[in-house]
Amino acid sequence: YLDAPGNSGEVLLNREQVHQLILDLDAAGLHFHAHSVGDRATTTLLDGIQDAHETLGRAPNSRLSICHLEVVKKSDIARFKTLGVAANFTPHWWWGDDRTWVEEGIGADADAMQQGQAFIDAGAVVAFSSDITDKYEWQSDRSNPYLGMEVGHNRQQAGSGPDGKVFIPLSERVSRADLLIGYTSNGAYQLGRDDELGSIAVGKRADLVVLDQNLFSVDRYAIHKTKPVAVVRNGKLVSGELQRAQQP
Repeated sequence: YLDAPGNSGEVLLNREQVHQLILDLDAAGLHFHAHSVGDRATTTLLDGIQDAHETLGRAPNSRLSICHLEVVKKSDIARFKTLGVAANFTPHWWWGDDRTWVEEGIGADADAMQQGQAFIDAGAVVAFSSDITDKYEWQSDRSNPYLGMEVGHNRQQAGSGPDGKVFIPLSERVSRADLLIGYTSNGAYQLGRDDELGSIAVGKRADLVVLDQNLFSVDRYAIHKTKPVAVVRNGKLVSGELQRAQQP
């Protein structure tokens, strides 16, 4: 870090340990989900996963995902698709604020953080979540996926409107369609449950919501106001009401 010479952060697992862990999970039929904030941590994880590919002579059976991904080397982004690793982001963090303290630590890389669109462009499976880390986030509705969708779409604080400070670059604004896919079908893929969850299809569990507004046509600064009027779980109505469509 620029403001702490000699400090390059820490990793909890080195490359060899990640390699062995992936092999163990593959044998046990378990999935792999890791948190990574700095670019060195992400490279370490990808290197260990690549080693596991080479040892197995194939892709691991485990679903592999790395989340947060605040700072990632450009050269590592394409490796997510190559190695079959899902990239998981928390869009409600993507709003413009004072990043002076970040610039002091990582310099120009502060303007290249949280680049979910770059992963989408590279063909990676990108999933979205609502990671909550403190009391403020619990009390301010930050776990609301529609709030996350608005912030991810605008890279501005939810409810701030068009004048809200933007988390540059604007090219990293994610489309509504990709956000919806990331919160649903790609999330199910990450969990290894896309055969039963994540989309509305014959043979799946019929877990779905009916919303009070169209996510694709509502004003981009009103997405966070979206509310479910009905919730169906495993084919059964568990909240709200459904109305039968009138025949023409």
